[in-house]
Amino acid sequence: MSDVESDTWSTAQLRVADLTSHHSAAHVALADLDMLTAAAELSANSKADLDAIAQVKEALAQKVSQQARLLADINAQLDPRGVK
Repeated sequence: MSDVESDTWSTAQLRVADLTSHHSAAHVALADLDMLTAAAELSANSKADLDAIAQVKEALAQKVSQQARLLADINAQLDPRGVK
């Protein structure tokens, strides 16, 4: 692990911030899918439409969970106190 004051550590922190931003955007997309599901249910869309939305939501939810685990691992490695 690099020293906290190093350029390498600072660059890593910036990259993690970028990743965290993308992770947040994925959460927004999940919320959008929730709203899309509600709208589809209210407008009596077909079961096929609702199933398609559910499949996309499930796939995205799995990716979001995977991202969260990876971000936690990265943050633990960058923790200046060495806490894992």
